[in-house]
Amino acid sequence: MVGVSDMKGFHSTFNFFGKGGFAPKDWERYFLRYDQSEWLSEGDGILQFFSDDNKRFSLTIIHVPKRGFVLQFDCRSLDVQRTLFCNYAVADRKVMSHFEEVDDGLAYPTGCIVSPSTAWVAVKDFLKNPTQPSSNIDWVADEDISWPEP
Repeated sequence: MVGVSDMKGFHSTFNFFGKGGFAPKDWERYFLRYDQSEWLSEGDGILQFFSDDNKRFSLTIIHVPKRGFVLQFDCRSLDVQRTLFCNYAVADRKVMSHFEEVDDGLAYPTGCIVSPSTAWVAVKDFLKNPTQPSSNIDWVADEDISWPEP
């Protein structure tokens, strides 16, 4: 059995999307030709990159039907099992204090729901350079969000 520390390169938790590989062309159609029923069938997922320095970079993609996606970009040190940073893509900073339930009871800021075309920019940039959040997207750090009390 391969351990997490033995994993290198890209991995995905999606069942069907991107099965051709991790080139941007393998993922583009899921965003630029957004099909809600296709996303409802596939569900949410995570693109991951395991680096040579034992870090895991993840782009979590949460589908928000008829609206787009919530994107979470984070980096975790596998040596110390600690998240080093966590950011969310931002569509509208004016509605960051309004929260909506978008995924199995989890609430996210309305301002973090990005369009499929904006999500594609972040996904494409992640596939090209997975160790840095896309410079073409506005991001907010997790700790800078005023999350509601559970």
